[in-house]
Amino acid sequence: MTFDEVLHLASGYAYWEFGDFRLQPTNGNFPQRWATLPLWIADVKYPTRDQEEWYQSGYLGLEIGRQMLYKIGNDPDLLLAASRFMISLLSAALGLLIYDWSRRLFGKIGGLYSLALYAVSPIFLAHGFLATSDVAAAACYLAATGSLWSVLHQVSVGRLAAMFSSVGLLAVAKMSAPLLAPMAVLMVAARVGYGRPWLIDLGGRRRLVRGRIAQTMLAAGLGAYVFVAAFFTIWAFHHFRYEAMVDAVAGRDDFSVSWPDVLDGIGRSQRVFEWCREMRVLPEAYLYGLAHTIKFSQERDAFLLGMYSMTGWWYFFPYCFLAKTATFEWLAGLVSGATLIYAATKASPRMSKRGLYYAVPLAALWCVYWGAAVTSNLNIGNRHLLPIYGPWYIGCGALAWLLYARHAMVRRLGAVLVCACFADAAHAYPHYLAYFNAWVGGPDRGYRQMIDSSLDWGQDLKELGQWSVEERKAGRLRGRLFYDYFGLADAGYHKVQGEEFPLFYAAELDPKRPVSIAPGTYAVSATYLVNKGHWIVQLEPYYQKLLKSIEILSRTHPWTSQLPPDAYPPEIAEQWRIYLYQLLDYQTFRLYYHLLNDRTPRTTVGHSILVYDVSQEELDRWLLD
Repeated sequence: MTFDEVLHLASGYAYWEFGDFRLQPTNGNFPQRWATLPLWIADVKYPTRDQEEWYQSGYLGLEIGRQMLYKIGNDPDLLLAASRFMISLLSAALGLLIYDWSRRLFGKIGGLYSLALYAVSPIFLAHGFLATSDVAAAACYLAATGSLWSVLHQVSVGRLAAMFSSVGLLAVAKMSAPLLAPMAVLMVAARVGYGRPWLIDLGGRRRLVRGRIAQTMLAAGLGAYVFVAAFFTIWAFHHFRYEAMVDAVAGRDDFSVSWPDVLDGIGRSQRVFEWCREMRVLPEAYLYGLAHTIKFSQERDAFLLGMYSMTGWWYFFPYCFLAKTATFEWLAGLVSGATLIYAATKASPRMSKRGLYYAVPLAALWCVYWGAAVTSNLNIGNRHLLPIYGPWYIGCGALAWLLYARHAMVRRLGAVLVCACFADAAHAYPHYLAYFNAWVGGPDRGYRQMIDSSLDWGQDLKELGQWSVEERKAGRLRGRLFYDYFGLADAGYHKVQGEEFPLFYAAELDPKRPVSIAPGTYAVSATYLVNKGHWIVQLEPYYQKLLKSIEILSRTHPWTSQLPPDAYPPEIAEQWRIYLYQLLDYQTFRLYYHLLNDRTPRTTVGHSILVYDVSQEELDRWLLD
């Protein structure tokens, strides 16, 4: 179970069952509905809505999701398998789109080359079945650009219907859907500039539109049609109702982050959203999801190659593409590019121009999306790059042209590259989410390069449970096992033989029963280890100040766990509770800093959970100098 899947299952089911869109309206209504369709049909149990977590949920409804999966009698594995099966269908559809587009450009062999590279790509083997919105967005982007390009050459009922559905689904698949607009402008400019007649075949009547002005007017009409498709689909997926919540009570029901907090700090677009809310231009849930995405993409914790930033780097996603794309996929892409360049130099100017024209929709998708990626401050995972891989694999269909080469070795090169990609994927099995190619050192040191969904998305808790059981049986795990897990899956369900640590997220910490950092084996998710190990650099002055405050308080009210509950005055007991809470917090950050910088993990579980043995001597040195 990865982090976002818990959220998608809880929200998607609520969309179907209750028509309520308060949970996670930021990640696309369509993929959440699609993933949970079999759950809704099967009428699985859902947590009671008569609770605070429903009225004003935590982070996008994570606690509702955990209740649904682990606390009310559902089978989490069955729910997850059914939802993932639905997303796998979208992955299969994306594969067929890639095959068909490549086949039209390079023939059936080219289509098979493109499909084979897609099918064994580690990034799609990692994300292609997860119950999240990323594959849905990739499929919808490719379908929308392809259907739009098709209509720009022949207007027919079937092609208009395909464009309406694909553009509409893209609008409710991902909040980045407005990027289709500049892609469409580039395609229209190339289409009108090329000067070919434009066929209209409607109602049995056929006519050709030839002049550039007439074609521009027709394209403007199609632009309005595309806008209507997106507008209609957004309203349809929200039941043609403005209000996001059903039976909401003022002062009780609200989003996880209130409207004023979301609108605060989003600049000039704040007035636009306020006007759209007042005029009810779009459903409230969609407007909220878009505003939430804008706000929290302006600043977000980002990590790359030992560096930290709140606004990211322009080269974050280029490095993702370099590091997370399989080695032999890179080689296949480079060989395909060289093949296309060679073919262009050998062809006549007319044929070269025609070849460039055929590449327009793929180039528009590739360039616009890359432009948005390198200017984005949201640098948290390579999964946000999935839409650019469709054009990449389609272009790799040019490997088919190697079959016409004179030399036998060149003719075999395409087959060798595909076989190498299969072997690379087999070697990486089953840890595709943590895949890094050989050029950057592989996955073992992946936590030194990227974290979050590029490496550690909570996917390895089940494997940690299996590892802990085997280590106990083999006698290699004799002391205490502490785990600090980045994710929403349930450790008890996966039989992790250890205790959760640290507890500084607890609402209460009893000063009579303190929690202290003890020697033992620590299994820490890479995302927590890297993030917390970084923050102690900024927090160290506060830690030293806390130690002095504890020393001063100890002179008048020395702390001991042996005293009865009423031994301290209430204000002193509360002060000790706060100090112990902060002490554990700061010392955990300090511990992770030293583990990250002074130690090499004993082993890793699935490349995302790092395991360390920590002695008392090391704790004394690291925590108390």
